[in-house]
Amino acid sequence: SCHNGTTAIGKNNGHVATTAACETCHKSTTSFSGAKFNHTGITTGCASCHNGTTAIGKNNGHVATTAACETCHKSTTSFSGAKFNHTGITTGCASCHNGTTAIGKPSNHIPYETKLLGGASMGCEKCHKTTSFALGVSSTVMHNNSQGKGSGWCIGCHLSGTNFLGVQGKESLTHEAPGHTDCSDSGCHKPLGNTGASYINWD
Repeated sequence: SCHNGTTAIGKNNGHVATTAACETCHKSTTSFSGAKFNHTGITTGCASCHNGTTAIGKNNGHVATTAACETCHKSTTSFSGAKFNHTGITTGCASCHNGTTAIGKPSNHIPYETKLLGGASMGCEKCHKTTSFALGVSSTVMHNNSQGKGSGWCIGCHLSGTNFLGVQGKESLTHEAPGHTDCSDSGCHKPLGNTGASYINWD
């Protein structure tokens, strides 16, 4: 009734846009400082204030997105605990899952960039088919058309002594017969197929 900008000082130009009474947020009658915005009833439109000017916005390390804040941030009192909504995302996982913006590959992940043919072009989504990285549930190994023995060595991951996460069937090169340089030249593990079968699976 007084703090209207005429009778007494009122809201400045950078004030949060609101029609709420001053005392909704300002609890002191001697100072405007220390006000805490009352988010009760607010479920959308967060970015209209949380733009980095009127109120704190996305930091430099934030996931690159144009989605509304409330898509991932379900709390109106804290930014912590946000869970990214992966609905509709099928490619480009590594743009966030790089170990900085979001959790990335563990140090003992299968070295697909160097061990599989054309591995550098493979994204997370080639093997991980859900929004969970849990092995045995969400991942399926895609050998990216590796033929073995030079065009993506089988032994790069499947040789006994390797400790890459999730690799099954690790054996020595002489586990059945001597004289091999790769699993793919053994006569048992044909590239992309079983012995005597068409080239469909690896083992």
